Amino acid sequence: VIIAAFIAGLSIGGFIISKYINKIKDLVAFTGYLETAIGLISLIQLILAILFLPELIEKREISTTWAGISIREYLFAFIFIQLPVILMGMTLPVIGRLYARNMEDLGGKIGIIGMLDTAGSIAGSFMAGFIMLPLLGVTRSIIATALVNIILGMLLLGFHPEKKIRFRRILVPVIVL
Repeated sequence: VIIAAFIAGLSIGGFIISKYINKIKDLVAFTGYLETAIGLISLIQLILAILFLPELIEKREISTTWAGISIREYLFAFIFIQLPVILMGMTLPVIGRLYARNMEDLGGKIGIIGMLDTAGSIAGSFMAGFIMLPLLGVTRSIIATALVNIILGMLLLGFHPEKKIRFRRILVPVIVL
């Protein structure tokens, strides 16, 4: 279910951004906002999960069949992760547009981006499964990953000459969190 939710969310994000990418004036800043939003939403969802999932599990209906409970819980998990994953799906087309500025270089540049994306997925899966989860556990791994997104977004905005003022406005609430 989680893999299906990820693939669906990434596809939806790519589809949505394909409709608006030509209207975005500043793709670097947009990427910074995307990364920051992914991290913040992930932290908010973690807090919601910690607060409410134990209660939802406790209140399972005894008379409901295993299939009924499973379908409801899988559907909840599928929907719950969609917002950050949709935003993640928007990043690859934006990076592609930033990197491949003209049609002559498009195929080669997109190929390089696809290769880097695949290599990053492999490295991320390895790190999550063999390093982060054993050392940090699930909750701390989610927090660490969300913080990487937030820091990356802040760096993109912080080093952007036109966005430094907005960056300071965003930085204070993030530090408070």
